Amino acid sequence: MTEIKIIDPKTLETWLASNDCVLIDVREPFEYKEVCIAQAINIPLSQLLVKINEAHDLKNKKIVVHCKAGIRSMMGCQALEKDGFTGVLWNLEGGIQSWMDAGLPVISKK
Repeated sequence: MTEIKIIDPKTLETWLASNDCVLIDVREPFEYKEVCIAQAINIPLSQLLVKINEAHDLKNKKIVVHCKAGIRSMMGCQALEKDGFTGVLWNLEGGIQSWMDAGLPVISKK
């Protein structure tokens, strides 16, 4: 059974620094292009189930999902769970907005 947990931005920053997780951004490509977390892989929510099954190297990694505010990413976690994903899933609390509010670095093309 999959377990969906919540992660805060500072903990995620630590995990990314130690290469301890895979970060998936489920926002649309135009949102990702505007501003993103450097290590994030953009897989829009509508394509998540197809693309995640193509990524065999994710099986032994923590998977953190994020969006703008945390709603779509929770939907993504729930879809992965329903589809039979067997690992632990993490939802970034507050999405990229909380990451930026915490003063953490992003790549911005604004």
